[in-house]
Amino acid sequence: MRTLIMTYPVTTAAIELVMEAIEGALDSAIHDAHEVFQIMTCCREALNNIVEHSGGSWFTTRFRLANFGERNAVVIAFRYRGTEFQPPSQTETPLNAGSGRGWPIMQAWMDRAHATCHRDTVRVTLSKRLTTNQT
Repeated sequence: MRTLIMTYPVTTAAIELVMEAIEGALDSAIHDAHEVFQIMTCCREALNNIVEHSGGSWFTTRFRLANFGERNAVVIAFRYRGTEFQPPSQTETPLNAGSGRGWPIMQAWMDRAHATCHRDTVRVTLSKRLTTNQT
């Protein structure tokens, strides 16, 4: 099991630091480039949404690579102060829309994409069972 916890100010530079840390952890555990690409794309989308929509001053990323039964899985949680997150419905976001497609992509590429809000803290959690057990 591998866990990383990072807290940064909400900036685009911080996104790059978090992306580098996540990519390093994934590269050491996953040898399927397509799977790494999908996870990284979903993480970037979640982090971009924090910068674009949160209005907050900080965010925390928790990355966990663990064994669940016979399969390894990755769970990435992003927590930040901000307004309640409302994922768009499929009827609100046509596939040819110029924006608002990130949440449907996260739902398609991850096994679970979930958002909760408690008071003024939003938590977006992404999880994916890995195709092979390589940790």
